Amino acid sequence: MTPAQLKVWQQKHYNHLGEPLKADGVLGPQTQWALEVSKLSSLRRLSIGLGLMFVDFGEDPDGSNDDPQGLIRGLLARCSVAPALAWCAAFLSFLIGKHNTASALSFRTLYPVVQEPIAGDVFCYPTNDKGNGHCGLVIGVDRASAMTLEGNAGNRVRVHLRPRAGLTFSRPFGDTGTGRPGVLNAPEAGTATR
Repeated sequence: MTPAQLKVWQQKHYNHLGEPLKADGVLGPQTQWALEVSKLSSLRRLSIGLGLMFVDFGEDPDGSNDDPQGLIRGLLARCSVAPALAWCAAFLSFLIGKHNTASALSFRTLYPVVQEPIAGDVFCYPTNDKGNGHCGLVIGVDRASAMTLEGNAGNRVRVHLRPRAGLTFSRPFGDTGTGRPGVLNAPEAGTATR
């Protein structure tokens, strides 16, 4: 792809934070990530693209597991659970569009567990010994890290860079696609701790 062709392509695509790419004709890390996402299956691209539309959407008031627009209540209602509960799994269920579950750890049994995740797979991990957990969508991966898109992460939809150690990955879509988006270490990707 020539720089001129790349500029045209960049004008129609988004980075890992759901923001338009800079149309400069340069194959930088964000453009490379977007190119790799474009090689994924349509279901994986749809899940990632849908999730990126919600980056920075959050609770209002903060900590309420609710919002004035009723989006969080609607996500929880789709999963047949009461309002004001944790909503990471309900958001992920919405992105995947296959099962409606409000249980983060259920993703370990709903879909085949995989050791080598790719973008469009899901991750989860326990948050306590009472069966609670957290989950989200993988949008990039390298040997040690997973770049993730998560609902109810700091009461918002956020992109995080997480160590792969301690995460369980599962594959909601049977394909593996040809794209292999990596992780971006840009400060705007954010970091997360468990």
